[in-house]
Amino acid sequence: MINRINKKECLILAALLILCFAVMSVGAVSADELNDTQNLTQNTTSNQTQAVNQSVTETKNLTVRGYWIRGDTALGMSAANWDALKNAGVTDVFVSSSRFSSSYYYTKVLGMVLPYAHTRGIKVHAWVVCFKDASGGWVDPQGLKSSKVSVPYKKYWYKGWYKVRRSILSGKSIYLSAAVMPDEVILSNGAGKYYGQSYDELADYVDFLVPMTYKGNYNTNTQWIGSKIAHIKHLANDKNGNSIPVLAGLQNYRGDGNLHLLSAAEVSADAAYAMAYGASGYVVFRYGIAKYVTYKVRVAYKKVKYRAWVKKAYKVKKWVKRHGKWVRKYVTKYKWKKVWKTKWLYTYRTYGKYVLT
Repeated sequence: MINRINKKECLILAALLILCFAVMSVGAVSADELNDTQNLTQNTTSNQTQAVNQSVTETKNLTVRGYWIRGDTALGMSAANWDALKNAGVTDVFVSSSRFSSSYYYTKVLGMVLPYAHTRGIKVHAWVVCFKDASGGWVDPQGLKSSKVSVPYKKYWYKGWYKVRRSILSGKSIYLSAAVMPDEVILSNGAGKYYGQSYDELADYVDFLVPMTYKGNYNTNTQWIGSKIAHIKHLANDKNGNSIPVLAGLQNYRGDGNLHLLSAAEVSADAAYAMAYGASGYVVFRYGIAKYVTYKVRVAYKKVKYRAWVKKAYKVKKWVKRHGKWVRKYVTKYKWKKVWKTKWLYTYRTYGKYVLT
């Protein structure tokens, strides 16, 4: 469902076609967890904005510096968190919302986020996961259950879906966008080979694209981000030949298999490189992505020998009389003896790792 929101309220609504975030976990985030993670991610963004080239072409008269924020995370954010985003130069937030989820129902999330964001001049986009039903299953774009879309990476985009959404928004100051895969192969007939995402056809229906150029997930580097942005920027032209803005989707952690946060310098370099190759801004995935937790493990560190007294058992022969006859009986007796033994010495070591919030 797409909300109709007045332009005076400064809401830019984006329906983001999120195809796959493999390790995203569901669960509430505590205030303490947020405080830990926000310090890391806010510092990253603050340093990013100082290094990014300010002379690039601006989208809608403004270079976008955004964050994806999960709905349950947004519900736990305080005024101080929003102040930190504003002070870091964040212009847009893409907040997940759904009409199916009770934890981040769209009216609940947007009702909380809009006052905080708008009073600070931050634009709000509704991040909507498309083609999912109330049970969390993937559905065919025409509304039918389909095994073809049971795996998010194998979803097919449906032009009619965007036509309908575009018609709903016609005449309204609301923007429609899509987060797309960065490695789509466009066939000779213009169709997308792997994900069904044709950048030029999408350009007829959306106001801007956000390729998810997550270098960690593709085991590549900063230069790869620039090359993908340039490629998609070249293809993202509407039917009149006009180029639409392209924002770079960036990870602020090493990859879905390694949640260690990237340094501010590295994220800054990714953003600057993307913008140098035509991006009109960037959106970081995501705010409150991870927290660092420590845990103790008992480990053996040294093997030593020592003297110890042990109780040794031995048999003793004893004669007893039974039925008028003497018979032998063996009984067990014990004595203490000092022997050499070995043992491991143990200690506790502290380890840490990043986990999803």
